[in-house]
Amino acid sequence: MNKLYIGIDVHLKQHVVSIVPIEVFQDNKTDWKKTKSITIGNNRHDFENLDRLIKSYRVSKDQVNIAIDHTGGHYSEPLSYYLKTKGYGVYFLGAASTKAAKEWLLGEENKTDKIDSATLSYLLYLRDFHENSLHLSVTSASFDSQSSLLRALLLQSNYYRKLAAQTTNRLRQYVHAVFPEAEERYFLQIVKVLQNHPTPGEIMSSPDVFKKSRIMQNSRKAILELAKQTVGIPGETYKYIIQDLAALRLLNMERMTAMDRNIRELVITHPYSSILMSFPCLKEKSAAIIISTVKDINNWSNKKKFKKGLGVYSTVRESGEKIIKFRRGMSGDRMCRHGLFMVCLANIHSKGDNDFKDFFDKQVLKGKPRIKALVATMGKLAEIIYHCLKFNEPYQYQLTNRSKHKN
Repeated sequence: MNKLYIGIDVHLKQHVVSIVPIEVFQDNKTDWKKTKSITIGNNRHDFENLDRLIKSYRVSKDQVNIAIDHTGGHYSEPLSYYLKTKGYGVYFLGAASTKAAKEWLLGEENKTDKIDSATLSYLLYLRDFHENSLHLSVTSASFDSQSSLLRALLLQSNYYRKLAAQTTNRLRQYVHAVFPEAEERYFLQIVKVLQNHPTPGEIMSSPDVFKKSRIMQNSRKAILELAKQTVGIPGETYKYIIQDLAALRLLNMERMTAMDRNIRELVITHPYSSILMSFPCLKEKSAAIIISTVKDINNWSNKKKFKKGLGVYSTVRESGEKIIKFRRGMSGDRMCRHGLFMVCLANIHSKGDNDFKDFFDKQVLKGKPRIKALVATMGKLAEIIYHCLKFNEPYQYQLTNRSKHKN
C-alpha cells in the first residue's frame, strides 16, 4: 500500500513540514525521526511548492494524510484551507493527546519544530493501524460548516462579555469615588445615565436625567436625595473617565447582544437544534455551544468519548491502600462544560418535572453533596443528549419511580 503521512508544525510566519512515506514507518521504527523537514512561508507561492512536492511522490490524493498541530489556532487555517481545496485529507490533532503520546508512547522529551512535525505524521500513522489502542483526538479540518461558524461567534460573544464585565468593574471604582452612596445601592440604575450625566452635580441639575432610563419613581427620588448629601470627592476629578467607561460598557454590551442575535439566527437552522432545544432549560445559546463542540454526532463512537469531549467525565485515583477518589477530568471543552452546568442548574430549580431534577434529588438522597450531585447530573444530561442525537429523537420526559409515587 502506497501511502504518505505529512506532519506540519504551525507558526505565525512559517510552518515546518515533515513528509514521510509509509514504508519508512514500516521498515524501521526510528528512521522517521531523521526525516528531513522543510520550512514554508504563509503565502501562496510556498503553498504551491508544497503541493508540487507532495505530487512528486506519485501518491493519489486519497492516500495522503496530513496532520496539523491545532494549537496554532487561526495561524493554521490558511494552509489547512489550501490543502483541503487541493483534495488532501487534513486533520487536526488535539494538543493534550499529542503531548501525552509524544512523551509516554514515544519517549520523546525533546521539543523542536522538526521533531514536532515528524511526530505528528507518526502519530497519524499509528492511529490508522492501532485505532483501538491509541486514543488520539483527531478531527477533520472544516471551515464552512455551521459548527465552525458558531464556535467563532461564541468566542467573540464571550470576548465582548468579558470586556463588558471588566469595564463595569472599573466603572464602579470611579463611581464609588465620586458617588459612593449610589454605587452601593443604585449602581444598576445610575449606570444608565452616567454617559451623559457622570457626576452627582449634573444628575441634580438635569431635570430630564431619568426621562428615558426607566428607573422607578421611588429610586429616582432616593438617588437625587443622595446626590445632595454625597461624601464623594468632586465629580470633575473623574468626570471624563466615567463618561468614557460608561460609553465603552454600553458599546460592548450592544456588540454582545448583536453577536448573540446572530448565534440564535444561525443555530435554529441547524439540524440538531430542534432535538437539543427539546430539552428543558436548554436554549439557543446552549444549543450553539453543544453543536460547536459535537459538530457531527457520527464522529463519536460511544457515549464515553462523547462525555469526555464535552468535559463531563470522571477519573479514578487509587494508590496502595488509599481510598479510590473520583475526580472531574480536565480534558474536554471548557465552554461546553460550563453550558451544561448552567442547563442542569436551571433544571434542578425549575418548577416542572424533568429527568435531571429527579436524578439530582436521588443523588442527594443517597448522601452525595449537592455540588457532586449536580456534576453527576451533567453527565446524565450528556448521555441523554448523545442518545437523542444518535437516534434523531427529541427529548421526552421519562416517568420515574418518583413520578409514579406522586401519582
